[in-house]
Amino acid sequence: MQLFPSTKVNTVLMNNRPKLKDGTVNPLSDVRVRQAINHATNKEALIQLVTFGNGKPMRSFMSATTPLFAPQTMYAYNLAKAKQLLTAAGYANGFEVTVLALSGSADELAQLTALQQMWAAAGVRLKIEQLDSATRTARYRAGDFQMRAAAWTNDINDPSQITSYFAIYDNIQSLYTGYKSPEIDRLFAQSQQETNPARRASQYNQIQGIYIKAAPIVFLYETPYPVALSKKVSGFVQIPWATISSLRRPSRSKHLTGPLHLNRWTWPRSSLEERHARHVRPEAAPADHSHLHRCADPGVPAGAAAARRPSKRHPRRPCHT
Repeated sequence: MQLFPSTKVNTVLMNNRPKLKDGTVNPLSDVRVRQAINHATNKEALIQLVTFGNGKPMRSFMSATTPLFAPQTMYAYNLAKAKQLLTAAGYANGFEVTVLALSGSADELAQLTALQQMWAAAGVRLKIEQLDSATRTARYRAGDFQMRAAAWTNDINDPSQITSYFAIYDNIQSLYTGYKSPEIDRLFAQSQQETNPARRASQYNQIQGIYIKAAPIVFLYETPYPVALSKKVSGFVQIPWATISSLRRPSRSKHLTGPLHLNRWTWPRSSLEERHARHVRPEAAPADHSHLHRCADPGVPAGAAAARRPSKRHPRRPCHT
């Protein structure tokens, strides 16, 4: 077993909206409550329990392997501070909150059971609601939730992707948390046009600082990719992203050699293009692949999403996590 760097971050998403779907007041809309929950989370203990010591606490909403990652001052485990913030927010006696978990996921259940015990010490009574993937996804997208266990892995080697999903409301309502920051919107728009590396790094540093202070989510830990390799395999390289660029198909040799880049088996793009070219008439127009759309749903393992043709049953829709 070898551990490879990844871009995977594990979090608990929080509904930041003033009211819940049923019209009741949402305690998580108060930033002090969200900060208190983060202070009540013992990240180091969670890492030992769930990842057997193979993770590390998040230092931003993006992984440390993401370009322009800037480590921030996070929420240290401090039960007294958590209780102080809850009291200031009007919840001295605590409150009950429900988290949506994926039924059958041992990792999520272990994680949430540990959080249940940690938060109870601060007065936050966590109820775990286990649902099938389709039901959980539907309720999550409809904003019918308080919390949701989640994980993210980058698809591209740039901070714009994770930022647009986590922190930009106009994309998918900031991962459906409802969080919105005009200042982040402004900085992100500037970063999309900025060509100066130093200025762009500064913009992303500010974005990360603002997001951490607002605490729209519970920041947990980063985890590497564990890969079981046969002794016959050499030169294997696990890329840190959710998608893959290529995988060289082994020859008839009994041993795999040369660079391999996998999350799943596929042909190198160059090979696909060559095979396609041999079957296209010279006068034919270039193939239109605009109908292909790659989407990843919550609950689907990283790297498992694939392009597909839209249909009545599976219409085209925006990607999200």
